[in-house]
Amino acid sequence: NKILSVIFNYVKGEYDQQMLNKLRDDIAGKFDGCALDDPPAVDQNDWIMNCDAQDLVYPHLDLAITIL
Repeated sequence: NKILSVIFNYVKGEYDQQMLNKLRDDIAGKFDGCALDDPPAVDQNDWIMNCDAQDLVYPHLDLAITIL
C-alpha cells in the first residue's frame, strides 16, 4: 500500500524528496478532485468517490506534504 509505505518510511526517519514527490504527485492526486475542482467533483482517478469522505482525508495529506 502506497500510503502505508510512506508512513512507515517517515516513522523510521527515512524520508526524502522522493517520498515527498510520491506523496504529493502520486497519492494526493488520488484524493484531490473535490478539494481542487470548482465546483467540487470527484476525478476519474480518485480513490475515494465521495466528496464528503475526501474532505476528511485530503486535509491530512495536504498537512503531511506541508510538514515534509
